[in-house]
Amino acid sequence: MGYWNPVTEEYVATRFLRFLLAAAEEYGRTRIPSRSEDLKGYIRHRLDVAEDEVADAEEDTVENEPQDEPIRPYIVVLDEMNLARVEYYLADVLSVLESGRREDGFTRGEIYLHGRPGDVLTSDGLRVPPRLRLPPNLYFVGTVNVDETTFAFSPKVLDRAFTIEVKDVDLTDYPPGVDLTGRPAGVAAAGRPVRGRGV
Repeated sequence: MGYWNPVTEEYVATRFLRFLLAAAEEYGRTRIPSRSEDLKGYIRHRLDVAEDEVADAEEDTVENEPQDEPIRPYIVVLDEMNLARVEYYLADVLSVLESGRREDGFTRGEIYLHGRPGDVLTSDGLRVPPRLRLPPNLYFVGTVNVDETTFAFSPKVLDRAFTIEVKDVDLTDYPPGVDLTGRPAGVAAAGRPVRGRGV
């Protein structure tokens, strides 16, 4: 996900980690009502401490942050995700998902990012906390091929997955003029649904 560079004294973050941090930040900005006697304000999730703090209603008013603003989902798409063993390259994520969720939706377990005290900065100013809890607005979606060139999923992966098997795909609904033999069909007809039998 990244590493601390002691020479430049900066954290080098991958695009994947940047995406995870953006999802956590997006979820942390939203208001989470808990009870009818709830305070006028919202819960501010902090990535660098275990406890959340309640924002003061006068400091952060309703005008500054609308309460009915929906939480944006963040979706990680892994194409042909079983060309390598999923339990190896997603080991940290699988372990954190196994830990369950707190009341605020974040995972109980944390992904260890670095051993420096407090947040560190990347060369472009991104703050990276020492540990990261995964937010509930983060989803992982992947495609899988099942043949002799790929790896089967382990029970640990299957226990945390929802699978849909597509057996026969009906390509007759593609728009006329799309060349299904020359280039990838998904690129040519992006956004068009493909109907399948046995889904």
